[in-house]
This record gives sequence, structure tokens and C-alpha cells, in this order.
Amino acid sequence: MFFGKADNISTPLAAALDRNHNSFWIDAGPDDSLYPAGRADFPAQTLSIAQVTAAFGIVRSTSLIADGVADAGTPCRVTDPRLKCWVKPIVLRWSGLINPKQSDVSRTDGCRGELSWFEMLSNILGLTHEKQYEPCPPILTLKAEDLYRDQSFIAANGNPASLVAGRFIFVGTRLAGLNDQVFSPIHGYLPGVYKHAVATDNLISYGANYPTIPQPWLLGVIVVVIYSLIEGAKELSRHSPKANLIVAGVILFGLFGFTAAIYLWQWPLSLIFAVFAYYAGSVFFVRIASAEHGKDKNVQKEA
Repeated sequence: MFFGKADNISTPLAAALDRNHNSFWIDAGPDDSLYPAGRADFPAQTLSIAQVTAAFGIVRSTSLIADGVADAGTPCRVTDPRLKCWVKPIVLRWSGLINPKQSDVSRTDGCRGELSWFEMLSNILGLTHEKQYEPCPPILTLKAEDLYRDQSFIAANGNPASLVAGRFIFVGTRLAGLNDQVFSPIHGYLPGVYKHAVATDNLISYGANYPTIPQPWLLGVIVVVIYSLIEGAKELSRHSPKANLIVAGVILFGLFGFTAAIYLWQWPLSLIFAVFAYYAGSVFFVRIASAEHGKDKNVQKEA
């Protein structure tokens, strides 16, 4: 049994949990899409079990995921598969699929189901809001009432309590006064406990290749380098007959290099679109503005 705890709470239970290394911090940060590995967003070294968040603490303290890599005491590398080296935060991946056992304890006929590509794009652009959020839970969920079914229900559907056997159980509440909510892009606002459950699911599913994000300063440096290379190529090849080919080659070089970095460090693929689409959009609007400015000059000359 593992428990989470908050700051500035001193009780005999909390002290006992600390002694037995069964307590994990539950403050997961203000960003709902990010789940930190511990008390720091990017810790410089492996954190002790008492200083990690619930998902990382549970995975590191069990044999659920066997890394099979001998620990020679060497420092952690960027893509080190050893469990103790999983120290970067998770970018949470929320699934809209329903656990097939969910229908054993609650009605799922009102679930949204899978969206078509057009429906998903329409929701993202804000054109429609129908089926925007999935009303059914992202993780197998038993409400308190599901654990107190009468004998007729159990005889017809089985005992809901049997579904928790062999599973990690995250206990949370849905009380407005606690302000303990997490936003899911698929489910809307959910009780905060789902953040820990989904993070654990992500670690189990992806292993050492769980998705993460770059540090802001590092991403900024990469963007400046890519944009500088492209603009430098445009300036230096201005009088060359192969100027367009040179610039295109530099853009492809930056694209492939950035894609390789994303693959190596398990960054979100959406960064490719964000970096290069932003640049393409800027160039497009600058050219339009320049063309309009040229037209204005021609009109003034004619006048």
C-alpha cells in the first residue's frame, strides 16, 4: 500500500510512511499536462523514494518493470533504461479508449467513443463542441457505491471488488470544495487522482521511452540555431542561381536534425510543427506585407 502526502502535514501516520518508504509527494505542479518526477522539474540526480511523486515512486519500488540492465554505478545518460534514471517529467498521454471491464461496474452506453478525423479537427479549431470531451473515465474506475452492490447485482454481473485484485489502487474524491481537479484534453476536468493514475499507466506502457519535454532554454537555443541557419543561407546565397536549392537544403537539414533530437530525447512530435510552421507562417505574412507595400509605392508613383 502506498500513500501520497502534502507539505506541512505532520502526523504519526506520515512519520510511519516515511520510515517505511511508502509515501510520495502528491503536489504535481500547476501544469495539468506535465507530471514531474519528483520535487524538482528536472532533478540533477536520482531522488530518494521519499522525494518522488506517486507514479515514479511506485514504478521504482516494484519489480513490475524489469530494466534488465546491470547497475555499475555509472552516471545516468540521456536515454539510460535503468529505472533510477527516469527522472524527467512525463508529458501525459490521455486515452479516449474505455477499459472493457468498466461496463462490469457502471453504464458505458453514454460514452463518446472514438472520433473521426474531421470531428477531432473541428473540435480543435473550435468550430463544434459536440462530443468534445469523453464522459467515461480514462482508467478503470470504481465509485464507492460500486463496492456496495446487493447480492442480486453480484449474482448477475459478478463482484465489482474482484476487479481490483492485482492492481494499483489510487483513491481520490470528487469534492468541489477541495479544488483538486486536473484538466484532460479528452475528458475535461477530472478529480486530481487521475493524474497520478494516468502517469503510472504511461510509465508502465512506455517504459524508459516515456514522453517528456525539453527544458525551455534548450528549446530556445535550438530554435535560434535553426532560424539563424535558414536566414544565413538565404542571405549568403542571395546572388547564387541555386539559391532556392541551398535554402531548401538547409531547411531539410534543420528538419531532419530536429526530428532526430525529438526521437532521441522522446520529445512531443508536435514541436516539429510548432517550430517550422511558425517560421513558414512568419515568412508568408512578411512576403504579403512586402508585396502590399510595393503596390502602395507603385500607386504613389503613378499618382
